[in-house]
Amino acid sequence: MQLRRQPLSAPRPGDTRPAAQRLAVPLLLLLALQGAAASGGPEDSGWLQDAEPSSRLLSQAARAALHFFNFRAASPSALQVLANVLDGRSWVNQKKEYKFDLVFTTEFYSAEEGEKRLGKCSAQVFFRNEKPRPAVNVTCTQLVKKERRQEEDYQLYKLMKQLKSPLNAVSIPDSHGYIAPSLRPIWDLAFLGSSYVMWQKSTPFLHYYMSQISSVKQWMVKDREAWRAAVHGVAESDTTERRNSNVAVDTNPDLSPELQTLTFRGLSKFSIWNLECPKSS
Repeated sequence: MQLRRQPLSAPRPGDTRPAAQRLAVPLLLLLALQGAAASGGPEDSGWLQDAEPSSRLLSQAARAALHFFNFRAASPSALQVLANVLDGRSWVNQKKEYKFDLVFTTEFYSAEEGEKRLGKCSAQVFFRNEKPRPAVNVTCTQLVKKERRQEEDYQLYKLMKQLKSPLNAVSIPDSHGYIAPSLRPIWDLAFLGSSYVMWQKSTPFLHYYMSQISSVKQWMVKDREAWRAAVHGVAESDTTERRNSNVAVDTNPDLSPELQTLTFRGLSKFSIWNLECPKSS
């Protein structure tokens, strides 16, 4: 931004202020403009903008934002997955930390066949030099209405409560990649419970996704008429060298919060959504 020197205007008739006082306001304005020009964007404070960020990097940041969104939404009826990145900018600093400014569309995870339930999100994502838990600020629109989400969650609760015997499901999906319709709610719960881990573990170059549930445990909490599930899953990292990582989700039936902080193999912490509803009248 170039500032051109303007000729000094003559004092207005009757203005008896000293010349220095008359110049004070224009001088302060000039200093303010110079300060604004010096603090333009992230690149002016050690951040360099990537002129052409790769679609893979933008998608990675968008997925991290959605994992965070799903975990905070805490509803298997509101799960979303990435559809397309519409717009994105990225910056990097000398510490190899990354900032992303994104606009992207989403698809509802459990949408029925032929049903188009698209959402739109904007997000800012900050990866702290390979450290866990990228900072995320995400806002989404065109979501499932609260009343519909609560109704679908409650129907899921009633469906699971009708299970008379303990659920001894192993390997969801099976060796052929098939998930029985009766087990799909368990998969959705596991996906929701794993969202915290997938958000926490994400880096600009490391992506976790849930590939299989290896075992399921359930129990009843009689005093609260609640049903809760513990799920063991497997996550794989999307890198040049594929690695497997066991994700053990285990809840304490004596704890009451909907989102519990749990131990992940003694290495980290994450939360799982507890299917808990009041006794219907």
